[in-house]
Amino acid sequence: MKEKLHEGIVWQWTVATFIFWFVLIGYVLWIYLVQDPGIGLPLFLGFSVLLLIVSYVWARLSYDNYSYDIGEREVNIERGVIYKKYVSIPYGRVQNVNVVRGIFARIFGYSTLQIETAGTSGVNRAEGLIPAVPVDKAMQFRDKIMEKISGKQGL
Repeated sequence: MKEKLHEGIVWQWTVATFIFWFVLIGYVLWIYLVQDPGIGLPLFLGFSVLLLIVSYVWARLSYDNYSYDIGEREVNIERGVIYKKYVSIPYGRVQNVNVVRGIFARIFGYSTLQIETAGTSGVNRAEGLIPAVPVDKAMQFRDKIMEKISGKQGL
């Protein structure tokens, strides 16, 4: 059964996207603001509001297009707005499962599952990354996956 992410990730992604684009493009608009406040200030404020709206829409689309399934033989992750990425991780390749909770995760009440696989040592990113899993489910999924890879289920 496909699971959805915790709703709180939408706000985290909105803030992260807004800050990224604001820093990248906002500086140029700031120059106009300094040169001509009569035109620059409305342009700067309008850009900020538009960027916030676009950031939220992008975060919502990302949320709506992200799902995962902790199946009997593998973990499946599906994500992507413009292009789709499907990741299938058989339990036989799983080496470790980490549950991570950053500051936003603690505020909104979710965790990130990091599924490390054979062949990804030395790489800083886990092959299976599932952000915004409710805390209780993250612990259950970690235990279920660890049980599967320890051979208790006959894999």
